[in-house]
Amino acid sequence: TGVQTCALPISSSTIISQGYSTSSGRGIEVTSSGAIKGWSKTSGGTKKDVVTTPLSSGTWYFVTFVQEGNEIRIYLNGDLKDAENMGSNLGTSYINDYTIGKDIINNDYFDGYIDELKIYPSAITAENIYSLYLNNTLIRHYKFDNTHSDSIAGYNNAITATQTTF
Repeated sequence: TGVQTCALPISSSTIISQGYSTSSGRGIEVTSSGAIKGWSKTSGGTKKDVVTTPLSSGTWYFVTFVQEGNEIRIYLNGDLKDAENMGSNLGTSYINDYTIGKDIINNDYFDGYIDELKIYPSAITAENIYSLYLNNTLIRHYKFDNTHSDSIAGYNNAITATQTTF
């Protein structure tokens, strides 16, 4: 599985977590030292982290967390920053249980900005991650802030927007 987002963190908090409980789960968060941390727990409760160096305040970052087999990896702006072998194959029983911008255990909310969150059904390669970072070209921008007649249709995840900027 691969999770990719652009983030501008302001303080320590969870960006995204999946199936988080005391015994299993995974996620991306900002640490109290200002680094981005990806983490994963096996079904037995063993938790390991992959961490970047502390980030600069007020800067956007392209963050990618990858779980493949028994390994987890974290990338920052297309570059691998840390990898960890979990020692056992990680489960996927929590595959559809995502929480964005909230730590559900401590009830803390993300303080910062999240943009272009992407969740892939399988691990993405280092080459793909770097290419996506370099070629992150915006095709359309929908703000959904109710100032340009933005709307989301009620079925099939259809999106409708008028007066968009290209």
